[in-house]
Amino acid sequence: MNLFSQLKTTAKAPPEFTPEELALLTKLADKIVKRRMTVPAVMFFESVKPMNFVGAQAMIFLQPFVTAFFTLPEYDRLREMLERRETLYRFVDLLEQREDEFLLQEKQAKAEAKAKQIAEGKQPWWKRILGK
Repeated sequence: MNLFSQLKTTAKAPPEFTPEELALLTKLADKIVKRRMTVPAVMFFESVKPMNFVGAQAMIFLQPFVTAFFTLPEYDRLREMLERRETLYRFVDLLEQREDEFLLQEKQAKAEAKAKQIAEGKQPWWKRILGK
C-alpha cells in the first residue's frame, strides 16, 4: 500500500457542528450584524483564514475583554471552534446570511412605516405635491 492510498483511508471527514455550536455562531453573527459591522468582519475573517489557529490562541489573551459579550464557557467553546478551519468558512456564510435577513427586515419595516405615513396623511408637504 502506497502513502497516498494510506492517507486517503485515514483522512477524517470534518465534524459537523452541534446545535449549541451553531447557536453560539449565530449569537456572534447577530451581534456583528446589529452593530452594522458585517463588511469589516467578513474582510477580517477572510484575511485571517490561513492563521485561524494562531488567532484562536490569541483569544486567550483577549479573554478578560470579551467576557462582557459572552460567558466564560461560551467564550472557551468559541475559541475551541475557531481552531478548526471549517468554522471560519461556516461563520462567514452564516454572517452573510444573517446580514441579508437583517437588511430584508429593515427594508420591510421602512416600507411599512412609509405606508403608515401615507395612510395617516403625515407626509411632508413637498412629497404630497410631487406625489412621491
